[in-house]
Amino acid sequence: MMRLAAACLVFTCATPAHADWQGFKWGMKEKQVESAGSDIEVYRLEEPRSWRMRPIVSTLGGKWGLDGHEYELFFFFNEKGRLELIELEPVELECRDTLAAFSERFGNSEAEVSSIGPAKRTVARWQLGNDAVLTTLVLHFPNSEEWTCKSTIREPFPK
Repeated sequence: MMRLAAACLVFTCATPAHADWQGFKWGMKEKQVESAGSDIEVYRLEEPRSWRMRPIVSTLGGKWGLDGHEYELFFFFNEKGRLELIELEPVELECRDTLAAFSERFGNSEAEVSSIGPAKRTVARWQLGNDAVLTTLVLHFPNSEEWTCKSTIREPFPK
């Protein structure tokens, strides 16, 4: 019985702590995000960043590398000061290449393609483990070769 208990204790200690994404947990406060045990260096933004459609604000940023691509991160907190989502902006990767880069890394996505006026709209989603979803919205205006994209990582919506 003692051997079984010791084996369970060793297994429990060797198992990494549960984290929602890269060491950050949904619902963390700013100070917790700043001191999270992550490889991502978190820093305070000079100017807060807000979303037009939702009362969430980013006061913290970070840099994240994935498969040779660098992304600027923005940690968005809700009106209660809790981490709600993380926005990613490619640093050198062209917007038109984000879907291909994420698909190469995370596999096929759930994608919805539609038109909004002259633009082609693609929304792609990848499940990142049990506790995070990567969503990318890409608008492509073929006549002007204009591309716009927005990527977020957030807690999955309840099913």
